[in-house]
Amino acid sequence: MPRPFNPAAIYREYQTDAVRTCEYLSEAASAGEIKINDLSLRGLFEAVVEDGREILDRMDPSKKSSSMRLVEAANAVDLSAFSNITGQIIFGEIKKEYALATMIADMLCRTRPSPFPYGEKVPGIGGLGDIAEIVDEGKEYPTVGMNEEYIEYPRPQKRGFIVPVTREALVFDRTGLVAERAGKGAKWLGLNKEKRVLDNVFGVTNSYKRNGTATNTYLTSGAYINNQANSLVDWTDIENAELLFDAMTDPNTGEPLGWQGRMTLIVPSALKMTAYRISHATDIRFGDGASLTTAAYGQNPVNDAKGRLAQDGGLDILSTQYVKSRTGSASTWFFGRPKEAFVYNEVWAIESDTAPTGNTAQFTRDIELQFKTGEYGVPGVEEPRYMTKNT
Repeated sequence: MPRPFNPAAIYREYQTDAVRTCEYLSEAASAGEIKINDLSLRGLFEAVVEDGREILDRMDPSKKSSSMRLVEAANAVDLSAFSNITGQIIFGEIKKEYALATMIADMLCRTRPSPFPYGEKVPGIGGLGDIAEIVDEGKEYPTVGMNEEYIEYPRPQKRGFIVPVTREALVFDRTGLVAERAGKGAKWLGLNKEKRVLDNVFGVTNSYKRNGTATNTYLTSGAYINNQANSLVDWTDIENAELLFDAMTDPNTGEPLGWQGRMTLIVPSALKMTAYRISHATDIRFGDGASLTTAAYGQNPVNDAKGRLAQDGGLDILSTQYVKSRTGSASTWFFGRPKEAFVYNEVWAIESDTAPTGNTAQFTRDIELQFKTGEYGVPGVEEPRYMTKNT
């Protein structure tokens, strides 16, 4: 249950256990229990900084007292508690807005920690395949070799922004301005990741490179075929997409891929209702429709409670306006297991840091605090044979 934000109480908790207090503040802000617009930066400063009220009065140009700067020197004002507490609250706000900005990216690729900021070559060993031989009595078993392979991922890129807390924000308590800047920055950071992931999933950006050979994610001919003319109208078009998987085989063993499981259907807004109709129909009718005597009725084979796809794991439908805007098509749709096909190589997840007191911006621009937020990663293709593109 949300508890009132009491700066003095929070400061006492911070003095007792700084790490746990900062964790609570970040979690509470992310969960909406603490809203940055509901707290007072001035009140927080007065509560956690020694002689905070006097310091703010001296910083206030409307007061006749002499001005005072916050500098790092002997007997300097200790802002560490204030910056840590405000930093966690603002970072919690940033994470919340970042999560709201991302739409379906996290459902289309799995996150893979990567310690390599300049790109990565991931070695692997392919399956042996069906190579078992008959061994006669007293004879040696045959020795077999392993299939070596590697996937190359593109170079990760770092993105981020800085939220400044000005002297005016402290003195005149313009907390809403800080929240607005933090929210906007996080929103666009999340949207940027969303677009990059979608471009990777939709083949707008082709990053698949196996054993030194770069290949488009979706092909109509060549090493595999996972791109076809197949308009989405009814359940038979889902079947047509599935049949592409039958023809695609493991590049090492030549055996069919084990693609059975929960499937994902990604559609533009223009096909969303069609997708739901196909998925949620209770039954279907076979025949030309000219005569009831030539028609046959059956359960929906796509996602009915007793249907095959449901037994294999089910069907997820994902749709966003960015499907059309990134592909340029209102009729192109995608089907498969995207988390088997795509990864997001993450050097580091979204994180935040605070600038030290006494920095140049504080002296030249009256920036009393700065909160830097960024993330470092890149989407990549691991195995395109788990996805199909249909137009």
